[in-house]
Amino acid sequence: MLQQLKMLGEYMKKRGEGGLKTYLDMEKLSNYQYILAVDFKKSKAEYTFDKVSQHDLDGNEEKVLYKFGSSRGGDQTPTSRVTNIERTTKRVFDDWFMKEKSENPLITSPQDEWEDKEKEIRKKIKKKFQQIDGNTVLTVRFEGKDEFKFIGEFEIFRKILKDKVSERWHHQKTKGESLAEDKRCSICNEKKTVYGYAFPYNFYTVDNKRYAPDFQREESWKNIPLCEDCAFKMQLGKKFIDQQNFSYYVGEGLNYYVVPEFLGKVKYKFLDSVIDYENTEEGLLEAEEYYRNPEENINLDFIFYKKENKSKTIQKQIQDVAPSHLKQLHDSLGKIYNKFYGIDGYRENGSDDLKQLDTLIYRVLPNPDRDGAGSKAFFNKAMDLTAKILKGRRIDEKKLIQIFSKEELSRFKNNDYYQSYAMNTFFFLKFLYKNELLNFGGENTMKSYEQIIENLETEENENLKDFFQDHSEAFNIPEKKAVFLEGVLAQNLMDKQMMMREADEPPFRKKLANLRLDKKKIKQLFPEISRTLDIYNSKAEPKYKNSYSSLRETIGHYLLLSDQNNWEISDDEISYFFTLGMSLNQVFKKKVIDK
Repeated sequence: MLQQLKMLGEYMKKRGEGGLKTYLDMEKLSNYQYILAVDFKKSKAEYTFDKVSQHDLDGNEEKVLYKFGSSRGGDQTPTSRVTNIERTTKRVFDDWFMKEKSENPLITSPQDEWEDKEKEIRKKIKKKFQQIDGNTVLTVRFEGKDEFKFIGEFEIFRKILKDKVSERWHHQKTKGESLAEDKRCSICNEKKTVYGYAFPYNFYTVDNKRYAPDFQREESWKNIPLCEDCAFKMQLGKKFIDQQNFSYYVGEGLNYYVVPEFLGKVKYKFLDSVIDYENTEEGLLEAEEYYRNPEENINLDFIFYKKENKSKTIQKQIQDVAPSHLKQLHDSLGKIYNKFYGIDGYRENGSDDLKQLDTLIYRVLPNPDRDGAGSKAFFNKAMDLTAKILKGRRIDEKKLIQIFSKEELSRFKNNDYYQSYAMNTFFFLKFLYKNELLNFGGENTMKSYEQIIENLETEENENLKDFFQDHSEAFNIPEKKAVFLEGVLAQNLMDKQMMMREADEPPFRKKLANLRLDKKKIKQLFPEISRTLDIYNSKAEPKYKNSYSSLRETIGHYLLLSDQNNWEISDDEISYFFTLGMSLNQVFKKKVIDK
């Protein structure tokens, strides 16, 4: 990451970002609209307090020279964001001006005026602030030749800021001094003066001595020794990476950085296309021309981190992600979502955030509170899945279905949205199938659908045919189709029972043994479902009669093929595909009605 930061810093410098903005925290002013300025007018060689004025922040962000300092002390310039006006006034005058040592009248005059007129200045600041409706920063202005100017327009304040920032690279009040002469910089490998606190990210901290080399904070330069020039470039590189900072939620709130890595020559045009895009996450995905050509040699590194107090702890680093693979994942997730949800999908209602990988993983992994595994185990599984998907590594299909089946059984027992859960898991499996991310054993031994139902050309069978063709990867053996369709038939029966009996729970639900199914149970259930359907049909009004004879005959064919195939399916898979059939039974009913 160090070399990548330096490379990005050099790129940002060529874009003209190497000036004063590098030292500022302008992004922290994005939600602020107004400036409250304490104005000092020229009086011979000095300045005297004149008034308090209000201005728009837009267009003046660089001029106010804002750089955050600490929550307890002042900021690094006499500009502060207003939280409580009394405390903010103290930050500007008591914590900055009164502690600054300088003979320059731009520093000494506000000091003298504050000592003499503190009550008057405070009163006028408070009165003016009460007239403002919006987020505000407090600063000072000085009279120039023709007009009042903000502090960023004076060299003395710019120099103080630069000195304070570079000083923090080797000296901090709570940590002391950490620098060394004539030592090798970890970036340029040249012998120079190196600093101990110059790394721009707080992924590690020496606030506690036990994390410092030899328990000595002054030896911190040994961790990541950086010279002034490389430290400056890394600060610039940080500005690029901070724009590639996104959120990721899998039980714990995370953020992640996306860091481009060039295996050959740095492609500035690629970096331009990313940083100039309005949404930088989309910019990374849309730079297709650089992904189609394998000679471009661009990889992406994902750094997932968690904010903890003042530091950031890296939770997972996923390196060498191919941008073309990332683009494929993104596009396929959207297309599959449209197939499953919406007007033409299997269900009309679907959460839009299922198109986000983190939400999808979070929805399909079992709730950690349900099996007692704990949130940490859940988080580790989620991040392991994330890494495999981003890296294009195959995932064991049988283990996934085992996890899903166990969760479905629990949800069915508690009547806890098990059908929605089954739908989400099938969506996830389809996404993995589509991107060739699943390991599944055995060849496709299935006869063609036409061979099985050549004499059963009904609307219902046409719907099944289309469905199985769309999801041929999932239904690659006859056992899965047989079990799935039996689940469809079972739910059709239970829907009929609830409709005719006007009951919330159908009687046949108790026959399903809480979905703890195996091939023996499947074979026993099929004739029982058929008989019960016939009984209800004999009592039903004509408009409610439907024996599903074509569906039953198709199930019979698949059960026969399953016997010939020696039932190469686990009990977990049986439970999973049966539940999936129950969850999707309306798909086939809906399409028949539409036609």
